[in-house]
This record gives sequence, structure tokens and C-alpha cells, in this order.
Amino acid sequence: MTKYIYHKEILPSVLESLQRFPEEIALIEGFPSQDYVLNDFLSHIGNAVHEHLNEDSGSIFKVQVHHKEAHFSSYANSNLFFPVHTDCSNYKEIPEYVALLCVTPSIEGGESLFVKLSELIQELPKPLLAILTQKHWAFGNVYRPVISLIQGKYSICYNRITMESYTDLTQDELHILNEFDDLCRKLTFTLSLKANDLIIFRNDLLLHGRTDFPLHAHRVLKRVRLYSKN
Repeated sequence: MTKYIYHKEILPSVLESLQRFPEEIALIEGFPSQDYVLNDFLSHIGNAVHEHLNEDSGSIFKVQVHHKEAHFSSYANSNLFFPVHTDCSNYKEIPEYVALLCVTPSIEGGESLFVKLSELIQELPKPLLAILTQKHWAFGNVYRPVISLIQGKYSICYNRITMESYTDLTQDELHILNEFDDLCRKLTFTLSLKANDLIIFRNDLLLHGRTDFPLHAHRVLKRVRLYSKN
């Protein structure tokens, strides 16, 4: 992880770090909470994804508990443990970057979880790695491997919640994913964000998730997904 303290001239250093060390998380402390500052800063890193669930259908999604009666608006809008995953796994083209700005941390729980793809590849048994790179799995209407190798570079797409929501997996398939999940748990590292911490990371090189937290905790993050400009 590469740490910075926010100032107006920090952008070139962050861009260089993201290019040179693509699997590292960029952490910027003391980042302003205003939406226009966040959008302007991130516009130099990639093209933001505008989605209907975002604020005013723009680029920013508020990750906070939101429910109506007994139902959460989405898994992200719950207080539940969120297993490590890839954002937008059911998109035809997956955004390369995710940025998360912590507005209000939870007093208890709500830590961010990460797994590096390179460590997974090192630790995966060869037969399991072969299955994950060759078999095409259903992510909604999109079929792709969990791990891809294109022009000598690996990338990952994994979201078990999505995979089980759209497909009746066989017992053999469940066994494969259980083995993969066990390794993910072994390799997971934790990051506790403070207010005004901004993290930027590669969505196709790291899996991310979060621990659970109390239902009434006022945990708020702003999320922006980005397609690379390259």
C-alpha cells in the first residue's frame, strides 16, 4: 500500500504509483469530502461509470445502510459481511478501478478486506488454477473465467453472490468455489479506514469486501468505479 497526505499537487505521484505498482492500494489521507473535488481528482485516473443507483444517476454511489421494512436496497447497502469480490462482475467490460472515500467510519466493524491476485496465483494448486482459468462461469448473462490470462497478464473476476444468484451450481462447482474461498480467507488482509481516507485500487487485480458492522452504525463511504483511460 502506498500512503499519501492530500494536497493539491499530489495527483502526479498517485498516477505514477498506480501505473508502476498496479496491485498496490493508493491511500490518500485527509481527502476533501466534497463530491466535485472527488470527481475532478478521479477524472485524471479514469472515466467514471454513471449508474442509475448512484446519486442523481451520476458517478458517486453512497455505501451506507439503506433499507425499507425488512429489505436492504442492495447488498452494498446492508451491514452484512460482504465476501471478497469483483465489482461489476456481470458487466461485459469490468471497470479497472474502484475508489472509496470514507465519510464516516463505523465505530465497530466495517473494515475493508482485500486479496491480491498475485498471491492467489502463487498459492492455488495447479489443478484448481487450471479450472479457474479455463472454465467459463455465469455472471448474469456474461460468461467468463474467474482468472484470465491475456498477453501474459492475469486478471480476476469473482463474485460468488452473483454466481449463485443466476445459476444453479452443481456440487462439483460448489466444491471448487469453496476451495477457492478457503484460500481467499487465508490470504485476506484488512484495512481500517478513517474519515477522509480515500483508497484507489485495481478492481481486476484485487478482490475486496468488508466485515459486518452494527445495523445502526452511521457508516458512509462514497464509491466511484472507473474505466482506465489507457
